[in-house]
Amino acid sequence: MKFAVVLSTSGSVLNKLIELSPTFRVDLVVTDRKCGAEDVARRYNIPLSRIAESNNTRFSDELLKLLQREEIDFIFLFFTRLLKGKLLIEYKNRIINFHPSLLPACPGQHGFEDTMASCALFFGSTAHVVDEGMDTGWPIIQAAAKKRPDISNVDYYRHIVFAQQVACFYQVYSWILEGRFKIKESENIYIEGGIYGGLDFFNPSLESTAFDLYAKVARGF
Repeated sequence: MKFAVVLSTSGSVLNKLIELSPTFRVDLVVTDRKCGAEDVARRYNIPLSRIAESNNTRFSDELLKLLQREEIDFIFLFFTRLLKGKLLIEYKNRIINFHPSLLPACPGQHGFEDTMASCALFFGSTAHVVDEGMDTGWPIIQAAAKKRPDISNVDYYRHIVFAQQVACFYQVYSWILEGRFKIKESENIYIEGGIYGGLDFFNPSLESTAFDLYAKVARGF
């Protein structure tokens, strides 16, 4: 099983996960611009490719060629652009995006900021498969946390979402490796043996290693 991560960000989630989990690995990092994620790839000797194409369709076509050439099985996204065309067909249900809101609320580039500006009493993050829409694909795992009237520091909430994404990235990666990532005929996603409706704020619940990662990162604020 081979994994690629496509980023247009600092790569902080990827960096923290590699730092804390020596068993985690990715086989390719792809960017569309000069960004911090490229430094992460170089730091950990991960093969790196930049596709400097501003048109989304042409970017997606070039990305598909690269992924097929490298025999990549799954793609993880921390990306600010929509993917298009044949890529979405060839990698249907194998492109996974990590979004900083509880979808379907607050899609788009400013999901976290829109959540903080809203009257919602919860905030959180979603890992979902990518389809033709903007953050409309079926969720795989969601993480929620409560806004607190005694805390107005936005950095506090941003750090909790960061910890959620580190843990969810590892958890989804592990479920795929274990062959537990399943698709029903209705094309919704489920995790074989996953605990749905548990008592924590992740659904399905995080399993032991991913939960330990979440606790370790969240305590770092």
